[in-house]
Amino acid sequence: MFLLQNIQRLFFRNVKRSFLFFSLLLVVNTTAQEFHNVDSIAKTYDSNINSLQLLTAYIERDFDSDIKRARALFVWLTANISYDLNDYNYGPKNYKFNYASPEELETKINTRKQDIVTFTMNYKRAVCEGYAETFKQACDLLNIDCVVISGYTRGSSWEIGKLPLEGNHAWNAMKIKNEWKLVDNTWGAGHSRDANHWVRDFDDYYFLVAPEELITSHYPEDKNWQLLSSPLNEKEFTNQPNYASLFFKEELQLIAPTTGIISGNDEFISIKLIGASNDTEFGYAFDNDYYLTTIIPEINGGITTLNIPRKNKKKIALKILIDTDMIVKFYVD
Repeated sequence: MFLLQNIQRLFFRNVKRSFLFFSLLLVVNTTAQEFHNVDSIAKTYDSNINSLQLLTAYIERDFDSDIKRARALFVWLTANISYDLNDYNYGPKNYKFNYASPEELETKINTRKQDIVTFTMNYKRAVCEGYAETFKQACDLLNIDCVVISGYTRGSSWEIGKLPLEGNHAWNAMKIKNEWKLVDNTWGAGHSRDANHWVRDFDDYYFLVAPEELITSHYPEDKNWQLLSSPLNEKEFTNQPNYASLFFKEELQLIAPTTGIISGNDEFISIKLIGASNDTEFGYAFDNDYYLTTIIPEINGGITTLNIPRKNKKKIALKILIDTDMIVKFYVD
């Protein structure tokens, strides 16, 4: 009788788990399909629209929820606004206002923000501030709570472990169903190949980014906008490896090294991951390598280990790749 009860208990527990799994899978698939439909419609909007009022009127007409409207806005902005490398490289970095009262200062700041949005919509180019302010003002018109977050980002291996933080950036948080969600239109639109070339490369990973993942690359000046129960300090932020969005899309987790700086003189550098499928094709490259080197991983107990010959490499970046795409980067000290 006892054995039968345990078998029944195990059976119903597994049935419940299976039900929850397929329910979650159904929700994910439904959301992906909804976004696919939203994206298709948003891409039909005229690329020459220069009025946020007109753009948001189209969005309100075509979509009936805040999440779909925000998605349509994200898709249109990333498809039609180019990153302004000229402004980034040579434009003014600081702004000064003469004012006689706090009210006058606020008015001048708001006027400048409006000028940035007007320029972004008219000329279809912007730096991060233009993307973020335009997204916020459009959300205001759509009655979606939204803020612009100021902070710092990093992507270079030379920034690992380096303080103070440098390189200001701006992104957004919006409130959907009483929960704050993170969005970076700039990083969703594309990336810089070098100081003179920007590549449009839509990456919807940066729409509704998980806070624990965005904190690997984005550090807000106001720690509250990390949206984490235990916020990171600047040192913890900079000591992380540099992750590409593909790392998280592949649902990988890094077990070792525990920081972005690899020290020591061992013959091999061992990278340990969980979440990789058995047929994942890994490779690596140091900064001065002309070609990537494929590597056969060791898989044991769900842990994938990549043993990379050090070959006296020092003061150099190490990239780990899937196929030809970088997923995580370290600094070999």
